[in-house]
Amino acid sequence: MSEFEKILLEKARKGDVDAFEMLIREHERKAFNIAYRFLKNADDAEDITQEAFLRAFRSIKKFKGQSSFSTWLYRIINNTCIDFVRAKQNKITDSIDKTIQYDNEELELQIPGDQNDPVDMAETAEISQLMQSMLA
Repeated sequence: MSEFEKILLEKARKGDVDAFEMLIREHERKAFNIAYRFLKNADDAEDITQEAFLRAFRSIKKFKGQSSFSTWLYRIINNTCIDFVRAKQNKITDSIDKTIQYDNEELELQIPGDQNDPVDMAETAEISQLMQSMLA
């Protein structure tokens, strides 16, 4: 870590927003690239990068200097990406499990599994027999 970076870091720990912004500017491009490689979406990567910078600013006082600032920052970006993906997966799961109101009734979305349902197989066989007899 350069002497200049140490000074900026110390000022940022004391709440100096300008010093923090100067620290971040050096890492903006790489931070975005890390998020983009993880998320494969530029808009999401931009949002996550900004969120990670906010998290870093809020917790800069906890930075102990045992690693470089960039290592610490990139870990925050990585963790923010993981949190985003988990939240997105949970949102998808929640939307599948919810019931829908239709004509004053609660309907539950049912997604068929990979295995064949015996009732469906029987109905398919019955329809097939009916069609065979109608064609004969």
